[in-house]
Amino acid sequence: MARASQGEKLAAAFPLSIKMAQKTTTLAHRANPYLNILNLTVKSVTQYPELTGQAGKGWRLMHSIKGAGMTIFRALRYWPLGIKLPKTTSAADVVIVSHLTNSSHLSLPSDFYFGGLAKALSQAGFSTHTILINHCRANSKDEANARRSGISLLPAFLSPWAEVKLIFTMAVASLTLPELNGSDAEKTFSRAARLAQFSSRAIGDMRIGTMVSTIIASLRPRVIIHTFEGHGWERIMTASAHAMTPSPHVIGYQHAVLFPGLKSISYRHGNGADPDYIFTVGQITHDQLLRESEFDQMEILGSVKSATSTASTGFTAIGACLIAPEGTLNEVMIMAEQAIAAARIMPDQTFILRLHPVLKRQQIDRMLMTFAPHPKNFIISTVSLDEDFARCSWLCYRGSTVAFQGMQSGLRPIYLNPDHAAVYNDPLPAEVIFRRVADSAEDLALIIQEDCKNPTEGAAEWHEARAIAESYVMPLCPEVLIRHLNKVLS
Repeated sequence: MARASQGEKLAAAFPLSIKMAQKTTTLAHRANPYLNILNLTVKSVTQYPELTGQAGKGWRLMHSIKGAGMTIFRALRYWPLGIKLPKTTSAADVVIVSHLTNSSHLSLPSDFYFGGLAKALSQAGFSTHTILINHCRANSKDEANARRSGISLLPAFLSPWAEVKLIFTMAVASLTLPELNGSDAEKTFSRAARLAQFSSRAIGDMRIGTMVSTIIASLRPRVIIHTFEGHGWERIMTASAHAMTPSPHVIGYQHAVLFPGLKSISYRHGNGADPDYIFTVGQITHDQLLRESEFDQMEILGSVKSATSTASTGFTAIGACLIAPEGTLNEVMIMAEQAIAAARIMPDQTFILRLHPVLKRQQIDRMLMTFAPHPKNFIISTVSLDEDFARCSWLCYRGSTVAFQGMQSGLRPIYLNPDHAAVYNDPLPAEVIFRRVADSAEDLALIIQEDCKNPTEGAAEWHEARAIAESYVMPLCPEVLIRHLNKVLS
């Protein structure tokens, strides 16, 4: 079955997800993945196989049981060197909720997602505290390398006993999950959602949401700004914050690309679970959210991911081809397979796989043994993103903001589409004529070969594409947030 048709089936279930979410008032239920279907992308489709006809009715129960068991196992492995939940007592005007995707980022001078925003707020007279959600299982040894004070790094897991109690709490919560009792589709959705209540994703979102809320309660900030994608932990934290007295002003920061089709980020869940204000990375996403979502209070903040184009930047068909998957193993496999096949077709063309920081190199090396022996012109990057941009002319992508960064730096974006899912999975606007789509390794090779024969066409297309990319991801402007804070806190 084509991924596009699976996306259509997930789209049919989307209104039921929102309907159930809007009936929810319990924090544990807000962690349920059925109440937080992020979008209709390949990544989301694979998370709900029973809704798209790819798995039977018993799949969700077995998946949840397996996930709960793996959670306990991972907690047992993590806890001997694990980080304990920070205890903070100092108040802060602004809490920034960000992410740690690689332990090496602890030594960076600024935040990976918010850049120097905390420093700018401090200089403007606001005390700040940053909470880092631990996605890379950083432990107490890594924590010792934290770059500065004013940061709370969350543990990747609670103690094994605490995880057992959390799983029990989530299992009990499945008994009280609000039901949809109308059509057969609603009843089927409700039964599956009940079994997803104690899945590993639900447990993870409940863990994160509870930990962040605990720290926020002790800091008692006047403002919270967090990355906003529609995850359950975001709704838990926001509902908990709005229950405080006085209630802080909660800002959702749209930092990632917006995909085509329905999105969790577009809908209000109600009962205190929605941000009071939204900041976006650029003009295009700002206008898209105003057009598609139920929110109307928003403005542009920009992003540290905005690349800097210079007058000399432009498309030249003389470099390597950069492969930039998202931070999931499935996406790496999809893209690496196409790249390796193309590398065999074009032995004189270099293909460079660039890994998302959340992925471990050793794990990827084991996965790539499937395609061994690798052609010598297929390599894995060990340099910075800017260095990769400087040595490449093409950028293969699927669902990452790196496509916009690459365009700003003169790289032609090529969407790899072996599963024919571009209709839901390609974040680039349709008007980007500089973009190409490759359904196969042969298509990818042909695109590169045609550019090498006629590079002036790509150079001409790039100028319009650069303008779109610079409008999609604009430079971070802390002054915009400072003005907003002075207004809402006056």
